[in-house]
Amino acid sequence: MLWIFLQPIALASSNILYQDYSFADGDFTDRVSVFDPDSPYPGKTFGTQVGSVQAGSNIVRGDMGLFEGFADDDVFTFNVPQGLQVNAIILRFDPFGDTQGGSFFAIEAGTSIGTTDETVTDNLSNVLVFSPQDIVLTIDLLDLFINQGPIYGGTGLANEPLMSGDYTVFLSEGAALVDYSFDIQVSEIQTANIVNVPLMPLVCSIILIALLAGIGSRKCINSAL
Repeated sequence: MLWIFLQPIALASSNILYQDYSFADGDFTDRVSVFDPDSPYPGKTFGTQVGSVQAGSNIVRGDMGLFEGFADDDVFTFNVPQGLQVNAIILRFDPFGDTQGGSFFAIEAGTSIGTTDETVTDNLSNVLVFSPQDIVLTIDLLDLFINQGPIYGGTGLANEPLMSGDYTVFLSEGAALVDYSFDIQVSEIQTANIVNVPLMPLVCSIILIALLAGIGSRKCINSAL
């Protein structure tokens, strides 16, 4: 179960994209758990599209895991527009019960993600997040993806930030209920400012300076003689 709203920079209004708790949009995609070679996309899950992030903090909140005997996974896709980059993904991880082996988090470029044993190796990265019962963690998930993952195979993330494109996230927990939130921190890509100086005046100025320097040098030589 998942709901998301985007919180841009100060003075801008919140952009609510998806609210699972309101029952208006429905539950987020659950993972494909069985590898089916006859499927057009075997072992892949297409995430629910939540929209494009904006410069600033983009907040995703939800819960997943075991509840009343049923396990709920979340798979969603977000887009990073041209000119923006993701610098951090701050995860607030709040388990209700023992997560035992840890909760699984994975990321993949594109609008789908490998969610079976055979296809998690297609992930950019994947990690396990551990926490004792009722202990809230706040960590940079993007940093974990880069420096600790992938733990189950994958192509790997070379470095941050995440540049423009689609990214799909897969969250899974089979032993406890987990309340979580993401703060996807985004900034504009800084480009160098190039001063547009007309070429001909610049060339003329250089030539004039060179001529004056030459005249000055000859005067000094004539004086010395």
